[in-house]
Amino acid sequence: METGHSGTLKLPAGQIARISTDGPMTVHIKGIGWTTGRLFADYGGAFRVVRQGRALTGPVVMDDVTRMEAGREIPRGFQWRGQLNVGMTERSGNIDSRALHVDGESTGRSEEDRIRVRGEFNREFNGDRRTVDNFLTSLQHDHFVSEKVYFYTSGKLERDTPADLRLRTTVGTGAGYQIIETPETKLSFDAGPAYIHEDHDMAPDNDYVALQWGVEFEQDIWKGFATLFHNHEGTVETSNTQNLFIDSSTGLRVPLRERLNVTARFDVDWDRDPPPGTTTLEKTYLLTIGYSW
Repeated sequence: METGHSGTLKLPAGQIARISTDGPMTVHIKGIGWTTGRLFADYGGAFRVVRQGRALTGPVVMDDVTRMEAGREIPRGFQWRGQLNVGMTERSGNIDSRALHVDGESTGRSEEDRIRVRGEFNREFNGDRRTVDNFLTSLQHDHFVSEKVYFYTSGKLERDTPADLRLRTTVGTGAGYQIIETPETKLSFDAGPAYIHEDHDMAPDNDYVALQWGVEFEQDIWKGFATLFHNHEGTVETSNTQNLFIDSSTGLRVPLRERLNVTARFDVDWDRDPPPGTTTLEKTYLLTIGYSW
């Protein structure tokens, strides 16, 4: 509760003995959903939501309130946020090389659903010869069955020419747990089965059933001065645990002005059993300029 005299007050809901408001409130109530109106105190610490002189609810106890906003209309549809980042390098002299990196992500959130879209593109030239031509795109839909628990379906396409990967297709489903979701901190974990098909340039093609998992973390630090993030994804073949792949991305995003930002990022890809002629560990350092919305 924000006040003009004491700043922001944080109170345990169970300790609120009586609540009423002079203006409209938007409240999410377990088993009812969103409703908007003035709050009128009732017996035993409960309240009723009233609009235009008519009670919209019976007595509501604070333990049944999952969210409360002042003066807002009932949220409808998806609220989107995301960013688009670009980085370029060029060297001349003993080695003539050019590299382009583009990545972006967008998350749409409604009360019961979340859609996450991601994409990444890397291209590098040594003189006139193209040495790297990589991309990744993914889509995941999360459906929340409670405030914390969700079920997901996902799909991903990726190409990594230095790793002899022409195209990897992954489709999966499973369950997740939203450990924290506030404007400052977000932390979630999910896992489930997946089907993976791999096309290689040199090695034999492969398809298999795997267990996949993912962790997403984001934390505002220094009162919004910067954002620390870490994304971690892994897959392991169910019938061959040597076929294990882990992909992680850790970084710091600092606002420059308005919606512009700069991001320093460190990516690690680890393949326990890579194709012949490729390495187990691949590390990437990135510095990009981006736009957020």
